[in-house]
Amino acid sequence: MRQCPVGVLVLVLPGLLICVSCTSLGPGWRTSAAPPPTAASSGLVEVPFSGFQRMGMKPAEDFQQYSTLAVLPATLQFKRPPTDNVVGLSANNDYPMEPNFQLSAGQQKDFLRYLHVALRDQLQRSVAFEWVDTPRSDSLLVAPSIVDLVMLTPMGVLPGSEFNVLRAPAVMTIVIELKSAKTGEVLARIVERRVATANGSTGTNLSYVSSPVENVAALRNTFDRWAFVLKTRLDATKVLGEERRSRDEPARPRDSSPS
Repeated sequence: MRQCPVGVLVLVLPGLLICVSCTSLGPGWRTSAAPPPTAASSGLVEVPFSGFQRMGMKPAEDFQQYSTLAVLPATLQFKRPPTDNVVGLSANNDYPMEPNFQLSAGQQKDFLRYLHVALRDQLQRSVAFEWVDTPRSDSLLVAPSIVDLVMLTPMGVLPGSEFNVLRAPAVMTIVIELKSAKTGEVLARIVERRVATANGSTGTNLSYVSSPVENVAALRNTFDRWAFVLKTRLDATKVLGEERRSRDEPARPRDSSPS
């Protein structure tokens, strides 16, 4: 196994997963020897083979002091000011290569709700942390942001009889920070840019006609993938940290019985 260049998603094949506590959790996060230039100012060290395109983490962090998980409200930013202009949008794809359609206030709210639900549903299945709705002093906070969002198609019904065949409704970058609820310290930061694709799609197949149902399904599928990798690696990192700590602790002397 070798480290992939930045911008390439690291896929962990089933045959490479390790068994931790009789559960296939995938390899845990471990920091590399030296931080990348972009992480030097934050004190985070690059994590190779993280399951994400880019990740930095506090050196030697194993999340042992945290027993609960809480998700903070997500935020959303567009790559550039979006537009609601659909003139020229047709089956012939006669529109700019990278359009950026507007989302209404309600659609933006739904967009962030889909992300929150995906994180909640996956993190509630964690075997190493307890999910809590309200952060506690022992909580590891998950702070998600969607940045550089580009909507390639309107989320609603297209005007008139026009339709648009596409493979993805959006391109976006997700940034997830893991923070200490007690101190607010950023313990890890994940950055990954992805094309939203339907379930089973590789981004080059399974084209579909743009519709509210199909577009939402592609977004939710992409959020589910992110959330699953996050939950899997968080669990593995904590379990590996517990095993490492158990090995490093000196054996306690047995109590001697009175003679």
